[in-house]
Amino acid sequence: MERTDIQTEYGLVILLDVLGIKGIWRDQDPTKILKEWSFITNSWESFVIEYGKKFGLITSFHVFSDTVIMTVTGELEKSFSDFSDMIHAILHISIFEDFPVRGAISLGTFYQSEKMVIGPAIDECSQFYELADSIGIIVAPSYHGFLERMSRDPNRRHDVDFDYIKSDIPIRDRKVLRNSFMVRIKGWTPVAEAITDKNPKIKTLEDLIHYKLEHLTSIEASSKLKNTLELIEKSKPLQKKISGISKKSQNH
Repeated sequence: MERTDIQTEYGLVILLDVLGIKGIWRDQDPTKILKEWSFITNSWESFVIEYGKKFGLITSFHVFSDTVIMTVTGELEKSFSDFSDMIHAILHISIFEDFPVRGAISLGTFYQSEKMVIGPAIDECSQFYELADSIGIIVAPSYHGFLERMSRDPNRRHDVDFDYIKSDIPIRDRKVLRNSFMVRIKGWTPVAEAITDKNPKIKTLEDLIHYKLEHLTSIEASSKLKNTLELIEKSKPLQKKISGISKKSQNH
């Protein structure tokens, strides 16, 4: 049943666009693609809604063709790590399931029904979600300010550094967003066993992206994967730091 209690909401809007869909029907079975996308988005929706309930957040999930809109409201500062983990999970899973996304996150007011999301937050997000020339999620200016404020808090700085990378972000037309935040793609994330079983050389997310790059024929797609790998490379210092902390804890 359609909601009738439309109210002003304040929170995050995440807008995602699946890469590689244009013209895919020429090379793959359209029926199979549509069934896979339906299954995947249903599983994503269940994950997002249940994750929100688990951590006291109010989440919503909408799909319009190959575009996904998620919203998150609640105590955002208190639950910062929780919703960041949720966004990371969707980003990484999209790569594992061969429906990689690019997109954007904004923070602000919006209005939503079961069929539509409107308002300043999604208007801002829509200006950024197709900009990235890579897999990944760009942080729009409204959420950038939130992250900057969190970074100045000594107790939260680590959370920001762990989940987001601040760098020059490659965007379309060979341009760059200077000194901007993006959701950090953690290349060291282990892939599902099913992927490794098919190809033992693929053990991490970075391995998987390298494999996809080696088997591409599209110049546009290869550019996006190369830029994605460059962003992963910029996260290597964090990976080494995490590895060092883990080894120290094991020794104690």
